[in-house]
Amino acid sequence: MIEDYIEKDIVRRVKIVQYFFDVHTINFVEVANRLNVTSNTIKADCEKIRLLLEQWIARCQYTTSDITLIFSPKVSRYQLVRIIYSDSRFLNVCARYICGDTDYLSIVEEEFVSVTKSFAIKKQVEKFFKETLGGWPKIEASEEIKYRFLIVSICMRSDFLMNKLDSEKLELADCLARKILSKFLNQAVEREYSSLQLIIYFSFIRSEKNRLSINEEDKEYIYTGLIFNQIEEVIKNSELSLPPSCLNEEEIMLISVVYRNLSYNPPSYIFLEVDYKYQKDRLMRNFKSLDVLVDLIEIEFKVHLRGNIIFERSFFNLMYFSKWQLNCFFLERSRYLSKKQLEVKDRLVSILQKWENYCEGVVPHFTEVNLENFCIRVSPIVIPEELTELSPLLIVAEDSYSHVCYREKLKLWLSSECVSIDDRLYYSLEEIPSYYFNRDCIIVCEKSLLNLKVPIGKGTIFPIANNSILDDIKSIIVSIYEKKAKSDNT
Repeated sequence: MIEDYIEKDIVRRVKIVQYFFDVHTINFVEVANRLNVTSNTIKADCEKIRLLLEQWIARCQYTTSDITLIFSPKVSRYQLVRIIYSDSRFLNVCARYICGDTDYLSIVEEEFVSVTKSFAIKKQVEKFFKETLGGWPKIEASEEIKYRFLIVSICMRSDFLMNKLDSEKLELADCLARKILSKFLNQAVEREYSSLQLIIYFSFIRSEKNRLSINEEDKEYIYTGLIFNQIEEVIKNSELSLPPSCLNEEEIMLISVVYRNLSYNPPSYIFLEVDYKYQKDRLMRNFKSLDVLVDLIEIEFKVHLRGNIIFERSFFNLMYFSKWQLNCFFLERSRYLSKKQLEVKDRLVSILQKWENYCEGVVPHFTEVNLENFCIRVSPIVIPEELTELSPLLIVAEDSYSHVCYREKLKLWLSSECVSIDDRLYYSLEEIPSYYFNRDCIIVCEKSLLNLKVPIGKGTIFPIANNSILDDIKSIIVSIYEKKAKSDNT
């Protein structure tokens, strides 16, 4: 992971700058404990940030224990982060290596370092390249994707390499990126847009002589997806003078993978819901072990998460980003987690370690920032104090026809503020996980499947049948709303 090699003080300052967007005021001791340094180090970092970003600071106020810092709305988080990264000699030397300049003397002269320091940086850069790309300096076909991710990761952080890019091809990549976003009605943020533009740019630059290698299983998954087909259509009908080599399937697949990992920011919530359901269907159908991971998270936090768009969208993003190792290269937003959110993160790390025993194929690598972003998105539904109490409603029916009938009728009359209908289809009471019975769940069970010997703990069971469905639904709805009214009055 590139963040493991960049100078520690630079990485720290990048995090602190982003913390100010979340909390505005940070406590020196608290942040020092979080980042495993002294409070004096954090004070020095904040002073460096203040001096470096002075023209972009709208308000700055110090006390002996904390600092308040608010940035001008005219500058983006991404722009400020890039300014901090500009001090990284490691990134600058990485950029030089990519441009073919490995001479230690040019590092000494242009980075203003001693010969000893120059050799130390060179050694660190070469270690990073070799650990990331086993065959470095030769790039094998199997490592071409990683190499492109590596170049993009440096471009996203370093002006040195960005200034070396072909301006005409970069403008062409910009045009194509905007056409792709327009096709999906996606308003991407600046940082994410940059990653898409750059991956397209390097497709133009490298595709002719450096063919991509994608395994057949991944090819099948990408090729059968809506994203690939839509992007292929955009590229082939773009009316842009694109290099012929970037039109091959593998190149379009890579662009599709990067696009899929952008946040989807459509103009209408309906589009977002449709995309979420589509993602869910494809991921859960193709990666069965994800089902086990959701089970483990539900058991750990004792909360129903299936069918919850807050959890599942964040979960799918975590999995996509990790599967393709984009989290090891691309720039993600650092978040300032509360103490309770940090506890959630620790519990998630433990769950993921346990899940490795069930995971099919290569176990995804999750980075710290990766998990922090996931935690902050799902904390409202897994932290009890922040949890809006929704009773899970589980349906047990003989067959899929009955399931559809009962579910649609209940959805028609029940508010989503009262219950959360479980996505899973149960065909007997015995199939329901036992942890549901430790909380106030609602079970709607087909009369022919009722089994009084199954202990349901705190659960409430309602019988239902097709020949009495209207009366049964009425009884269920009245009971649920009466219970909610009593709860609201206490």
